[in-house]
Amino acid sequence: MPAFALSIDARPVATVSCEGRDVMHLSVHGDMTAADFALAEISGGTYKSDSDQNHSIWLDEFKVKPGAPVEIAFLEFATDSHRGQAIEELYPDEASFEPNEVSVEDVVRKLKRQKRLRKRYRFHLSATNVSPIAAETRTDDYSFSFNVLWNWNHPRRARVALLSHSVDDIVQQTGGIRHAEFRIEPLETVTFRADA
Repeated sequence: MPAFALSIDARPVATVSCEGRDVMHLSVHGDMTAADFALAEISGGTYKSDSDQNHSIWLDEFKVKPGAPVEIAFLEFATDSHRGQAIEELYPDEASFEPNEVSVEDVVRKLKRQKRLRKRYRFHLSATNVSPIAAETRTDDYSFSFNVLWNWNHPRRARVALLSHSVDDIVQQTGGIRHAEFRIEPLETVTFRADA
């Protein structure tokens, strides 16, 4: 069963096998108002039935500096570099989380009032069999997400997508702007870099 190896700024960070899992998700995301420039995460698990769900997190809110290359290698086979953790293990003090009743309008107002710490993100994306892609956020964009998504239905491929979103895109669930979307197969690598 294939696996993913993640390196950030030429340093190995995590290797995660797809063996026995339904979905694997690797992402880098950021927004214009957060103190951290961008964050990397790896999660996945089994979700086929309500009685047998298991969600694990191998990398949570790993800080990515501007210009740091994020390389994801899709491997034929590898074992986990470390054990994934459940949300309850990562955040034991938040196990009894009570959701707040907040209106969408209040959230939108708050997001639009927040001070922007950067004007834009610029992206560079390359992959084994894809021409290099350069893109940047729009003036009104609030956030971006770079994702590699694998699922058990198609074990020999993973979907790569780079998107940016305005607050209105998020509220209206339009998906934002799709700067890139393609697939990778085992033995292929994708490299992503974001700059201010």
